[in-house]
Amino acid sequence: MQSSSTSSDSEQIPQSFKLNPEILLGMATLPVLVGLVGIQAIAQTVHELGVLSEELFRGDRLPVLDLSEPSDPSKLDKT
Repeated sequence: MQSSSTSSDSEQIPQSFKLNPEILLGMATLPVLVGLVGIQAIAQTVHELGVLSEELFRGDRLPVLDLSEPSDPSKLDKT
């Protein structure tokens, strides 16, 4: 009979190992908030990178090229 009482004791979880659901919720809150803040920071960085690349390829700092045809045909280079 001694062996049956030890097996039932091992199946029961001691009171000190039981976690309160409020504690579990509190422990899970911080990683979720850190994840949300991290995602927001990544989204802001990607947006700023897009704005910078748009500024780079906009071309307002490039010189204006004269692509008009010369009116005098003698000014054409004959190569």
